[in-house]
Amino acid sequence: MKKYLNLRLITLLHCALVLTVCLFPACKKHQDKIATATDDNGIPFSIIERLKKDGYSINGIIAYKDGYIVEGDIILSKADLTNTSPRMAQRGEERKMANNLLFVEKIAQYRTTNLVSGFTPTNPRTITVSLASGFPTAYSTALDAALARYNTVGLGLNFVTTSGTADIAITINNSLPSGVYGGSNGFPSATGDPNHSIEVNVSYIGNNPNMGFLTTFFAHEIGHCIGFRHTDYFDRSFSNCQYASQLYNGYDEQSGTVGAIHIPGTPTAGDPGSWMLACSGQTTDRPFNANDITALKALYPRTYTNVEKSKIFLRDNCSGGYAGTAVTYTVAANTYTSAIDQADADQKALNDINANGQAYANANGTCVLASTFTFGRVDYPAPPGVSVSGMNPVTVQFLQNSAVVRKVTIPLTGNISEAITPGTYNLKFIIPSVSYPVYFYVRSTNAPYNIEYWYRLSNTNTYTTPTLTFSGGSTIGIDLTNDAL
Repeated sequence: MKKYLNLRLITLLHCALVLTVCLFPACKKHQDKIATATDDNGIPFSIIERLKKDGYSINGIIAYKDGYIVEGDIILSKADLTNTSPRMAQRGEERKMANNLLFVEKIAQYRTTNLVSGFTPTNPRTITVSLASGFPTAYSTALDAALARYNTVGLGLNFVTTSGTADIAITINNSLPSGVYGGSNGFPSATGDPNHSIEVNVSYIGNNPNMGFLTTFFAHEIGHCIGFRHTDYFDRSFSNCQYASQLYNGYDEQSGTVGAIHIPGTPTAGDPGSWMLACSGQTTDRPFNANDITALKALYPRTYTNVEKSKIFLRDNCSGGYAGTAVTYTVAANTYTSAIDQADADQKALNDINANGQAYANANGTCVLASTFTFGRVDYPAPPGVSVSGMNPVTVQFLQNSAVVRKVTIPLTGNISEAITPGTYNLKFIIPSVSYPVYFYVRSTNAPYNIEYWYRLSNTNTYTTPTLTFSGGSTIGIDLTNDAL
């Protein structure tokens, strides 16, 4: 990523004078001079031609140490510009494909020929990123935010920081030219690894830069490391880069051997908010927009699968006097997938349960002689000034292994009878509002004094009984009152 800069390139006028066949003895000396000729900035024409071939912009090339800075934020060594460089080498078919890729789109998301490999949609690859010692605190915060932007999308790559050896190492390089924020050392290797290095000009950016800018800077350079070209690949003016229009092709790049492949599903019209636009100011913040996310997911798709989900259902189509047994409906892990997130995959499993669980229980459960429960209130006087009718209905949940298998609402007046499957339960009483102590009784006959279990509910809205066992054919009463019997 680079600052807005005015850079120039001298047109290669005398190159057209070189003849294919030497007719005079001085020809070889002339060719030697051409091979070592440079432009006004000291960039050898042979390097310029190689950069053009590899698909880099030939405008604004900066000679730096043993290599060059191109496009404002790609730092290449001389070895990187040779066919023997392991990082830049292309297999024959890849080189042929890259050379044949020429698009007419002006603004879109583009990728390089090589991408990061070693992942599957259901098994993401972890990419480790390190920040060298000496960075101001703001840089660590911004890097964490940049990695979070990637991880929130949900990709086949998962980014984590490390203090050890990293796939992408970020270092301080304050000797970079003024006007250069920093840059990556290129794109992914032919073996499927991310580019290994990002250099940062802290002395130029400062110790406390705008956090949105710094987060975008890190996300942008990591984008190069995993194979993203500049979004304004064909038209650098779109990101407000200043350039001299009379120069050849402005700041535009080429596809070359590195590759500039349009990513399907991304626009071919302008996309002014993309995080991979080439130029920015020091207050520019570009979170991933919808097109960026489409591009990221196209290159590094992630598929989420549901975890196991289950729910207990009671068969509910038995004839009078009988009750259905409990049946567990289970959706196995990895039954449903989602390209959105884990919650979406799990929700698909829950949707299956809700749609099919009861029918499954009715088909696979059995009918047994029921225990008949009578639910009601015993009419004892309420305390002075308290209206029993003003209380909310009370819910009783029948629990087995903490799961709710049956739920009954006790009416405010009168009583109801329910056929319940015999078995062992914990009963959970839920009273929405308690204005005075409430007693509940579990009795085996209609005689109110033949009590099997009772509890005084006060200053709380819920209570769960110990384990109670109910046998088939028995009649059980559950009563609520405001007074002890």
